[in-house]
Amino acid sequence: MVAVGAVVCATAFLYCRDAQPVPRLDVKAATRDIVAERQTGLLRHLLTAPLTTAAAATTALPAALPAATPASAIPVDARIRIFLENYCRTYESRNPDRLADLFDTAATENGQPFADLLPRYRANMARIERLSYRIEMDGWAPLADTQTLAVQGRFVADGQLTDQKHYHSQGTIALDIVPHGESYRGARLTYRIEP
Repeated sequence: MVAVGAVVCATAFLYCRDAQPVPRLDVKAATRDIVAERQTGLLRHLLTAPLTTAAAATTALPAALPAATPASAIPVDARIRIFLENYCRTYESRNPDRLADLFDTAATENGQPFADLLPRYRANMARIERLSYRIEMDGWAPLADTQTLAVQGRFVADGQLTDQKHYHSQGTIALDIVPHGESYRGARLTYRIEP
């Protein structure tokens, strides 16, 4: 049970004393606003483009529809929250290999190489029948002279083991994340389970 709790908390993050709390962001609303903005721009173009014949109607459209909103257009806070949501859903899937894909190859967890902990993750997650995992972000801050962001928060894990025993784990979590394509990857994970 302790090993399972340790793995569940392996999703906790290192406390970052310089991070500033950030207000909660409704990611769904932010995404809805971005989509609405793109649709409004296209609709405005369609309504103002001159149309005289059926042939002209097809040529009045822009050469290309607006591309998907690039990650760089989404506020950093929202991108971090999206990463954390993906991290939680991946953790709940109980698939250690998918979870490992969210970490840099040199990532550490509580000072140990994350890759070295994968066998323990596999064994513990095989014992978990159901898992609910969430992270509440308290804040984040860029680390000086790097692209690394230090994220801090609290985690809560509830689950049921294959032997029907229930467990609950919570504590502080800190995660240093680095840009990776349109998202992030974990570079350093530190957590502390509260009694």
